[in-house]
This record gives sequence, C-alpha cells and structure tokens, in this order.
Amino acid sequence: MRVWSGILGISLLTGGIWSAEITRARDSSEASSPNDREGKFFSVFQIVKFKNEACTTDTGEMGTCYTESECSTAGGMAQGDCASSFGTCCLFKTTACGGEINQNNAYIQSPAYPAAAPTGMCSYTIKKCDSNVCQYRLDFEDVMLSQPMMGDCTNDTMMVSQVDAVSTNVVPGSLCGTLTGQHMYVTVKNSDPAKVTFNVASMASMARWKIRVTQILCSDTDSLAPAGCVTYDTADAGDIVSYNYDGGAGALINNQKFCHCIKYTDNMCDISLSASSFDLGADDSLTFGNNVQTGAVFGTSGMLNWNFTGPYCALAESGSDGSTSNGGYSIGFLKLPC
Repeated sequence: MRVWSGILGISLLTGGIWSAEITRARDSSEASSPNDREGKFFSVFQIVKFKNEACTTDTGEMGTCYTESECSTAGGMAQGDCASSFGTCCLFKTTACGGEINQNNAYIQSPAYPAAAPTGMCSYTIKKCDSNVCQYRLDFEDVMLSQPMMGDCTNDTMMVSQVDAVSTNVVPGSLCGTLTGQHMYVTVKNSDPAKVTFNVASMASMARWKIRVTQILCSDTDSLAPAGCVTYDTADAGDIVSYNYDGGAGALINNQKFCHCIKYTDNMCDISLSASSFDLGADDSLTFGNNVQTGAVFGTSGMLNWNFTGPYCALAESGSDGSTSNGGYSIGFLKLPC
C-alpha cells in the first residue's frame, strides 16, 4: 500500500519496488565533449515516481495507481490515468463465486451484476495486500438481499468470517435486507485471509451485491477504527443508522450487539443527536454513555445531548424476540465545541 511506483516497468529493488520513465532531459543535438560525456551521462534521464494511492477510474469506481505493466501483472484492469498521466488507475474486481481479492480498493461483485445472483452459497476470499494491514473497511456500495422475517435473516444472508476475535465477537453473525450505503470495519491483524459469504435462497429476491474493500495499515492510526467498533464515522456530522434501515422501509435485524463509533475531534466534546426515525422492540436498545434508549420514543421530542465521558461508542443491541418487526433507527449527529 505504501509501495512507490513509476513508469514503464523498470524494477529497481532499492527499499521497495520502483519503476521509471526515461525521458530526455536536454535536446539530443546538444554537443558534449569527451571530457564531460561520462560525468553528465545520468543527467540526460529523468525518473518519474509516484505512490500506489487510491484513484478514481473512468467508470467512477475506486482503483489503485500503478504502472500499466504492474496493473496487468497484478490482475487488474487499466481504467484511466493517474499521477498526472504517468500512471494507470488500476481496477481490481472479482465476480465469480470462489473469487479472491488481494489489493487495496478492490471490489467483490455478484455474478452477472446487476442482474440477480444465482441461488446457493457464494464465497469470496480477502487477502492482505501487505503483511502490515490491520483492518478492512467494507463499503456496501450496492447490497440487496431478501428482507428478514420478524427480524431473523432466514432467507438470503451475508456473513463475514475468519477475522480477529475482537471483530468476531461483535460483527453481526448474519446480515440481510438492503445494506446499500452502509459499511463495516473488521480487524485482521492476526488473521489472513478473511471470508465474505453470501447464501441466496431464491432468485425471486433479486439479490445482488457490490462491496468495496479498503485495506488499512496498522501504522495508519488516524484511519483505524477503535477495537469493538463495527461502524466508524470520522466526520464532525453524520448519521447513525441500523443495518437494513433502508430509508425507513427496512426492519431491524435480531441478535446484534456492537458499537457505532464516532471519531474524537480535538476541541469537540458533547454530541447533539436528532432522530429522524426510531423504532425498537422491548428487548432492543441503543445506549449513549449512560443513556439507554428503547421503544418508539427517542430522547425529548426526538432530540438528545450525548455527554462526552470517554470514547464515542453508541452500543446497539437487538434481542431475539421474533414476535414483532421493528423499523430500526436513523439518528443524525453533530459534534459540539467544548
């Protein structure tokens, strides 16, 4: 992820993988005497170097900036330019069941996407692009599965497995419904590879999925989610939303217990919360510090002030009671200056 690249596939193993584009630094008609020809030989060449950073492809998807030859060797697809046109924005995507991704900013996509996925089980493997990767962020760009039955994912399911215990203990065992626009963090410091598995019960559900996987280095502490966080918002304002909320058309999924986390910002303390929708069952709750919210009423007139007493972790818990179907929650947050 922090490897540097250049152009035209000339590899120089000097503290990493490098490439170079060789261009004339002066006009070929310039005269040089026998005395200065050797001393100035290397000044004729220019080496262009750039990082393998995220880039936007011609299709609007995210890719990684490589040389064209590196992109081809890594199994990617050249989709536009990057690094001031010295590099190629390389798109990595797997669509076949049993597929594997091992690059940053890579996609897992259902077969025949965006048409309905076939029935049965479909698993994908995520391997680290660097041994120092500690977390994956899964962005559900387009995930449509069948809705839960009274809160239980009994038809189509999505499962994330083979991650570190700190994530295994909190990541929902099964997800279903509409997850588009939501995300998930998993810790893989001591795990490789991870698995994402879909099980489609019927083609009638018109199931499909497209997930972007971002790999986060252990040294990138500014981007790592705190331990136990399944969702992590880094902005000063945003939304805390239950999985499968689906703009109010979905339903809360049973048997979940995890934290919605918000990144701490210097000189910000309390958080103002405003619910646009809140519908939990008797055995469901959403806890902000010492303030436990349940039922169909949030705070006072849908408003609540979250006093800062430590990490911003909103603990979401949903029980196993399948006698009712609840809509879940969508709560806006705004950090307040100290």
